[in-house]
Amino acid sequence: MRKLFLSLILFALLGLPALYAEEVSKIIAKVNNQVITSKDLNDFCKMLAYRLSEANEEAELSPEDENFQQEALEKLIEDRLIFSQAKKENIEVPTAWVEAKLNEMIAAHQSRLDFEQSLTERGLNVTMLRTRIKEQYMVRQLIDRYVRAHISVSPQELRSFYEEHPDKFSPPLTYVIWIATSKDKDDLIELGKLITEKGFIAVEKEHTEKFVKLELTKDQLREEVAQLIQDTKEGHFIIKKFDGNDNLIYFEKTLPMRRLSFEEAGEQIYSFLWKEKFKKRYQEWVSSLKAKATIKNHYQ
Repeated sequence: MRKLFLSLILFALLGLPALYAEEVSKIIAKVNNQVITSKDLNDFCKMLAYRLSEANEEAELSPEDENFQQEALEKLIEDRLIFSQAKKENIEVPTAWVEAKLNEMIAAHQSRLDFEQSLTERGLNVTMLRTRIKEQYMVRQLIDRYVRAHISVSPQELRSFYEEHPDKFSPPLTYVIWIATSKDKDDLIELGKLITEKGFIAVEKEHTEKFVKLELTKDQLREEVAQLIQDTKEGHFIIKKFDGNDNLIYFEKTLPMRRLSFEEAGEQIYSFLWKEKFKKRYQEWVSSLKAKATIKNHYQ
């Protein structure tokens, strides 16, 4: 096995045909007269995992994960169907589009070398990426033609959804907190004693320059601060060290919940309804393509 692996690397480096391809790649699906091999799926999984990780650095995706591969194969079959239709309709993609997208991806890295190394680490290269970008643009143009162009959301639909789902349009909880920061923890301890003795309002008036007032949602707070606030009662304070400085955090209150107005919620409703319609229309369109195709899935 190691000898075979080294041979494949050598052939790849020399740009020679992979003579042992049939030994390591098997047919796992057929879409009309096109075959999808295990290598096709592995390459697609690597590319998909790369693109998803680029969009979300915290995403932990493994191209070898079986569930990921099964879902990726379904997506690959759909892409092959759409791509075939795009070729039938002579959809073209300007080279400038591909290069612009590639340059955008390169710009997200410290250097071209760093970008290429990130591809290599995932078993990819620039040529594979260019091909995939071009295919995606072809697929996207066809989706624009047969899906996006047929979606609309009327003002009446927006209003009806707002009135029928009153509980969906409340803003997140907002905390009102006051923060005093010092490199000397003893200063904050003394400040805390004054708050306990005189009350926060009086102390804040006497030491206005020391406090900063913030109104933030849980998502806007750093995770450890949000947790501290949740564990603290209103009208109480805590002293905690962050980033080298000690902080006195006074939790004044949680702002009362209120329902967003229709005007405030309009964009959120439009986005939700549009996405729902897109998913429905896309599935109907892809299903119609599948109904006309011969698909065999041998993936185990």
